[in-house]
Amino acid sequence: MSLAKSVLNYISSALLFISVPVVCHADPYEYGLIEYLNGDYVQAAGHFKDGAEGGDVGSIQMLAKLYREGKGVKDNQAQAYKWTRLAAQNGIAESQFALGNMLASGMGVIRDDKEAITWFTKATENNYYLAYYRLAQMYENGLGTNKNSDKAFRFYNIAASEMDVFAQKGDKVAQNSLAMMYERAKGVIKNYTKAFRWYKRAAEQGFAKAQYNLGRLYALGLGVDKNEMEATMWLRMSADQGFVKAHEALKKITKNGRSNLAFNL
Repeated sequence: MSLAKSVLNYISSALLFISVPVVCHADPYEYGLIEYLNGDYVQAAGHFKDGAEGGDVGSIQMLAKLYREGKGVKDNQAQAYKWTRLAAQNGIAESQFALGNMLASGMGVIRDDKEAITWFTKATENNYYLAYYRLAQMYENGLGTNKNSDKAFRFYNIAASEMDVFAQKGDKVAQNSLAMMYERAKGVIKNYTKAFRWYKRAAEQGFAKAQYNLGRLYALGLGVDKNEMEATMWLRMSADQGFVKAHEALKKITKNGRSNLAFNL
């Protein structure tokens, strides 16, 4: 083969390679996560819906989450229930827990405490720590089952142990839940000082529910010296994030005066 012909073949091959478009297969789940983390929930919902309709479990889980939280989608409890159940059936522990809560509250579905217990149990089998607490509540109050104080105590105790592990790691939901257990003596000995400490750690991470609870303890003087200025500050921070109970407490304060704060909570 001559040199000229070799060069011609090389150029032809190069042009052929350049002319062929590179096909990139987009992953709706990955694109959805990027948009979700950027706070563009509408775009995220679109990507997750594409993935969910294609059977991608991660997309199903995230679409269900967006419907439950009302982010990027129209309020539709039936859709929230539909996608949450599908994710739960695919073994997603968070969705199993969420489905249990929906069934226990009648959100998007007819209330069914007995089935709620089934899904809370499945979530505990997948080591979802919050489910232990909900199971304990069901047994304590006889919801969907006969009252069973022994089982309730056992599940509260497990929940407290699990929450302590996650709370120590900085999980704000676990910190708030553990504080609540110390405040109410659920699975642990009542300890307002520890309740205050864990509420504070969660509140400092910007968790609205914990900010409300911290404000409440400051107002009532539980686990800390009563301080109405601190109470009002934390309640306002919680209300600014849309936490309804904090907003209602602040309205009562405005109406009745700060001196009656403890009686408004």
